[in-house]
Amino acid sequence: NSAEIVAECYATGCFVTDPGKRLLGEAEEYDGSAADDLALQMSIPEPSSDDESDEDGGSTRASTPLRTPVSTPASSSKGRPPLPGSLPGGAAKRFQPKPRPQPLARESVRERSSSRGRALSSSSRRSSEKKLRESSGERVLRRSSSAQAADSNDSGNDWSASLQRVLSDLEALPDCPDTEAAASNTVEALAERLCSLAAELRMGRGGTTQGRHAPRLLRAVLALMDKRLGSSSLLRLARCALDLLSPASASNAVLQEIGMPGAAATQLNVARALFKLSKDETMDGQFRHEGLIEALLAVLGSPELQCSANDLRVFLVGIVKNVTNSDENQRHVVKRGGFAIMQILLKPENLLNSAKDVQLLIQITALLRNLVSSPKRHAQFVELGLLADLTRTAAQYNFSEELQLNIARIFGKLSMHDRPCEALAADTSHARQIVRCLQTHMGCAALVLRASFTLGNLAARSEELRTAVMLECGAAELLPRLLEQYWRHDRKLAQAEAATHRVVTRLEVKSPCESGSAAGTSKSSDATDCEGVLTKLVRLVANAAISPVVGPQLATTAAVVDPLLDILGCKRMPESEELVLTATAAVTNLLFYDSSESLLFSPENKQLLCRLLRPMLLESYNIEALVESARALGNISRHQDAKQWISELRLDEVLCILLAHEDRDLVYYCCGALVNLAAEPDAATRLCQAQGLRSKIAALLRDAPEDDPELSMVAVKVLSNLRLEKATSVGKLWPEEELQEVRAGLQRAAASRPVTESVEDVERSRVLVDLASELLHALQVTD
Repeated sequence: NSAEIVAECYATGCFVTDPGKRLLGEAEEYDGSAADDLALQMSIPEPSSDDESDEDGGSTRASTPLRTPVSTPASSSKGRPPLPGSLPGGAAKRFQPKPRPQPLARESVRERSSSRGRALSSSSRRSSEKKLRESSGERVLRRSSSAQAADSNDSGNDWSASLQRVLSDLEALPDCPDTEAAASNTVEALAERLCSLAAELRMGRGGTTQGRHAPRLLRAVLALMDKRLGSSSLLRLARCALDLLSPASASNAVLQEIGMPGAAATQLNVARALFKLSKDETMDGQFRHEGLIEALLAVLGSPELQCSANDLRVFLVGIVKNVTNSDENQRHVVKRGGFAIMQILLKPENLLNSAKDVQLLIQITALLRNLVSSPKRHAQFVELGLLADLTRTAAQYNFSEELQLNIARIFGKLSMHDRPCEALAADTSHARQIVRCLQTHMGCAALVLRASFTLGNLAARSEELRTAVMLECGAAELLPRLLEQYWRHDRKLAQAEAATHRVVTRLEVKSPCESGSAAGTSKSSDATDCEGVLTKLVRLVANAAISPVVGPQLATTAAVVDPLLDILGCKRMPESEELVLTATAAVTNLLFYDSSESLLFSPENKQLLCRLLRPMLLESYNIEALVESARALGNISRHQDAKQWISELRLDEVLCILLAHEDRDLVYYCCGALVNLAAEPDAATRLCQAQGLRSKIAALLRDAPEDDPELSMVAVKVLSNLRLEKATSVGKLWPEEELQEVRAGLQRAAASRPVTESVEDVERSRVLVDLASELLHALQVTD
């Protein structure tokens, strides 16, 4: 029938966020208690003497490969490193400050008379004054240079003396294992003094001997960190230690004296301590204010050997990951080259080809997941080519479930936005790897959920992507298996919960005083996770079914159709709202393809669908549920037997009632279903007499917005089917009052104008005017 219309398919979508973890989780291979103990044993290899020259210290130590385990030298009997500043053989040296020289005074030149009282001639006097001025200027210049050198030496001596006083105070501190004593003002003051000395050393105020004193300062910093002082002071001291160990700093003497193995071991201990602190969310801002984020990124981006150990990198990236849950810290990391540094670490040539590579990659991808939270950073992420790096990494380490999960989370976030989604769509290798990952890890619910979510977003964008994802990448073969597997798992969990609920109910009946448990009334976490996976899989079915190539294929697949009908039969809106809505949308899209091979159009399934949609129309106050049910009825009502079931279940009357609803889409799809139902004379007579269908359609035409010709068009089609022929009894029985209302509505529709000058709007307006005018003329002739 030319008057019939079909509700069009459209892509449904629901977007979710994923909190970032703050812990290493399964990626951390170190024992928790052991790591905490190691984090506070800050010792570095003790040099032989503080008086040795830089050349001697560097030449007597042979560096070992960084992968070789580094052991620290034996400490004292209590397990602590020797106190900083101590020397072999007993007493510690003390440096006394030299007396500061007084500033040179400028000599004044006076004109002296001769002892004989004879005055000098003017020319002689001028010559003498000139020579005196020149001589005085030379003396002042020489003395100024000497003063600067002396000031520099004095500054270095003052810095050395200050360091010696701090070392003496540190040595005088008693061992304080209890927290209150360790957090005393004395220890905090020492930490402040050490940080000040380290800052002066970075600014070059340590004098010419600063290189010789830098190792002593480092040992003092590490010894004070061992005192378990406050978190803020510990962060500042850790920053000082990282600066002193940096190859780019002025303290290269530290590396020459302790060697690269010692530097690597010290950096690892500092990283462990910082990782422990980074687990506290309240410390995120302090990490940024103390400049630790820059220091950590500098170590990660350094090509030096002592900075390339996998253990060190795992902890450093883990720290940055933990402190980037706030948007401010995320911006801070990205502005300082966080994306570029992580990309360098992802390169195969920068990995060590060891089992610990996976641990490092897990931390890198977890950090990237945090950094892509804001769409403002997506452009930089895409331009750097990190999508290709992640896809390559996922293909290379496809066996690692945790790594694949992190990458799936990144892709899931990116696929919600246009720019990265376009980049994902431009290269099918990304979707192909996602499907391959699903095939390998079908049993990981979290991974299946995120991967299917990404594929669903891609399938919602274009026809080209739908066919690429489903046919070229192999998702059409995998999707039915996943859907069937997780639906069976959901049923098993539901049976187990029902059995538990029955046991709890019997116990409550026997001993009501001891009852009060609601264990049987709520879903378990496993059931919730399984339902979440089903929701994303069904959503992928709904979006893929839009394709005229993929849709008919899915409609003939029992592993797709049967779970969808079972979901509508077993799940209820209050408990499983999202899953029920998504399943209804998928069924509606599949009903679009009116084929004899479609399993949904079998007589049994058509009757079942009508019965399943009835409670959604009668019992649901959810607008989306009503809209999806009306769409489904619009598609299924093309079949005669389905119309009969709709009439017997009185669903057509419900559709008439919903015409008065304020939601435009709901009214539109109700009219779409009524177009097909009104073509049956018996149903049309019943609806007009019992529900006043003509008056409701006339009111709709009267109140329809002028810029919504589609709504007016579908309303006119309902009236056209109500009066298919001039001689029908329906046409003769139209009351005069209803007839006047219908004419007024049709006249308004016949006078409509195009919304825009586009060809599509002009053609739509022309069809509406012609149909309304034709029907208006037919009604006048009948009268």
